[in-house]
This record gives sequence, structure tokens and C-alpha cells, in this order.
Amino acid sequence: MPAPSQPRCCRDTGCDTRVILAKRDVTDRWIALEARDQPAFTEQSAGCLVIVDGTAWRPVDLIDHFMTRFEIAEPQARALVADYPFHRPHHHERADSGADKEQP
Repeated sequence: MPAPSQPRCCRDTGCDTRVILAKRDVTDRWIALEARDQPAFTEQSAGCLVIVDGTAWRPVDLIDHFMTRFEIAEPQARALVADYPFHRPHHHERADSGADKEQP
């Protein structure tokens, strides 16, 4: 089995997206993210999570963490966050989730 940060194929049949795994900072649960990096703080990175040492953070939470941890201003924290890879969460809608059911 590859390391979590190593790209692998999505486990869903018929999906050829390459994914990586990371733990969410707030839930400590593993999530799949698209392996392809997105440019930081752009339209393409909307909804992305930032990966730091195998942990996935929302950019705003990581900025706040860096501001508190390193006692720096927001522009410096934002610049630090921009140096880390941004990845889009990868998930599939399930037929039994109610998303595809007709409404009465």
C-alpha cells in the first residue's frame, strides 16, 4: 500500500482520478483529495484544503493557526500558507444518499 501522500487511483470503480490521503485537522479522519495541486488563493483553489505534514487544513484555519503559533501578522501567515500545496477534496455522490431521489 502506498504512503498516504503518494498519489494513487481512486478506489471507486470507473473513477480514474489520482488521489492522496490526508487527515483533517479538526476531525482527525482520513479524507481523499485530488492529487493535482491547485494555485494558492485563486478561483481554482476555492474549496481546497492545504496539506501540511499529512494534515489537511482549511486555508483560513491554517492562517489563524500560523498567526497564533508564530505571533505574526495575517499577511505573513497568508504568505506561509501559500507555500503549501492546495488540493481539492475528492468524493462521489452515492445513490443511497438521497441526492438522486425524486422529490414528491
